[in-house]
Amino acid sequence: TDLDNGRIERLRASNLLYDSDGAAEFTHCYTKTLPGGFFFEIVERRGGYRGYGAANAPIRLAAQARLARALAV
Repeated sequence: TDLDNGRIERLRASNLLYDSDGAAEFTHCYTKTLPGGFFFEIVERRGGYRGYGAANAPIRLAAQARLARALAV
C-alpha cells in the first residue's frame, strides 16, 4: 500500500475503510445495523474516485455479522 503507517493507524482508530484506484481515494464507514437490516454509509471521495468501495464489502459484512452475533447473546 502507498499509505504511511500513521495514516493507516488513524483510519483504523476511526473505524474507517479505505480504497484507492491509483490517483483517487475512497474513505467510508457504516453505522451499526438498525432493525430491519437498515444502516447508513458515510463516504468521502477524493480525486474523482468513481467506485463504491466494493473491495471492502466482505470486511463490512463480516463486521456486521460479528456485531449481530454479539447482540444476540
